[in-house]
Amino acid sequence: METKILIDFSHDDKICTLRLNCPTTRNAISPKMIEELSKISDEISRNKDISVVILTGEGKAFCSGGNIKEMADPESTFQGATEEVEAFYQGVIQQIPRALTSIPVPTIAAINGPAIGAGFDIAMMCDLRIVSESATLSQSFVNLGLISGDGGAYFLPRLVGYAKACEIAFTGKSISAQQALQWGLVTELATPEKFLPRVEELALEIASHSREALLECKSLLQRSLQLENMESFLRWTARKQARLHQTGKHQAAIKRLLHLRENRE
Repeated sequence: METKILIDFSHDDKICTLRLNCPTTRNAISPKMIEELSKISDEISRNKDISVVILTGEGKAFCSGGNIKEMADPESTFQGATEEVEAFYQGVIQQIPRALTSIPVPTIAAINGPAIGAGFDIAMMCDLRIVSESATLSQSFVNLGLISGDGGAYFLPRLVGYAKACEIAFTGKSISAQQALQWGLVTELATPEKFLPRVEELALEIASHSREALLECKSLLQRSLQLENMESFLRWTARKQARLHQTGKHQAAIKRLLHLRENRE
């Protein structure tokens, strides 16, 4: 019997699309899905033809988070001893942020429908987020007496600030697409009809730039959140920029701009 692929992978014109593919569970997270995500992330990192990654969901949902039925199963890891559950989170569940943040090129979460719990967190782990007007979002762990064990709490306050992150996490309430835009959870909102075309338009716009510059730009922005000392960050930035000045892409861009300026004059 053929094993179902839980993440569809397609690559076209520098853009890679990952589609969570378990609509019967509203694309609930499973260990197999996480394993596939880790492998795909490694493949993307090695593929120099990919400049942008789109992550979305099959069907009407983006991702419903953890599988509630599995959590309730007395035979599941979630029902094991505390030490076993802790090891499961560290060794399996927390591979999600490691996989997504290891992707060196820009990532866009195309939130086509509800993004709940871990699904909410996965969207927050991407670099950019476009949401359909029909979608809702919720970091709903507190409603189950849980916390964001997948690592989402690392990303949320960096996006919206500490106080707003507290409101989102403490209440576990459902957030409309419009609220998500106002609060800075997502970068853009689109109607259902224009949603996918707008996601593709943004991906193509980003992919039109030098892949090497995109890699370094993303690395630079990530590093800015990790280094508290400005002088260390400035030294690191100078080193990266010096190397980019020597690339063919940069030299060609300079010549092109000078040529355009000369023609205008």
